[in-house]
Amino acid sequence: MNTWKEAELYLLNLAILLVVCVEYVLYPDRDDEEYKELYRLKKPKVIEAYNNLHDLPKENIPNEDQLEKAKKFFYCEKFLDEDGYLNNIRSYLEYECNKGPREKEYIKRSSIEMMKDIHDLGKLGFLRCAERHRNYRN
Repeated sequence: MNTWKEAELYLLNLAILLVVCVEYVLYPDRDDEEYKELYRLKKPKVIEAYNNLHDLPKENIPNEDQLEKAKKFFYCEKFLDEDGYLNNIRSYLEYECNKGPREKEYIKRSSIEMMKDIHDLGKLGFLRCAERHRNYRN
């Protein structure tokens, strides 16, 4: 009898939520360099990802506040400094992440909520990723 329950770690950890949002919901089957453009906060890529996440037309330009929140959401310093950290998350997701449309919509909504409330992580019960929201780069 299997009594273990699968842990949906993206419900608890922002780094995992970020990777599942970017690499499974917004841009499935893209190459690593394209993901890194977003994690490095290349402005055109951040705008594109923001628009995709919010189902906005690609011509939309977010205002400064929206763009700042998007940058804070999409940035994780450990993804740029240590490939092992990102690869560990990807390994977990390869095993765990066979999500259907309802689950992907939940991930999308959770990501949008995190972007809106980026400074109040405790309210949503998420763990921080390497102080990522305080130390992101412009």
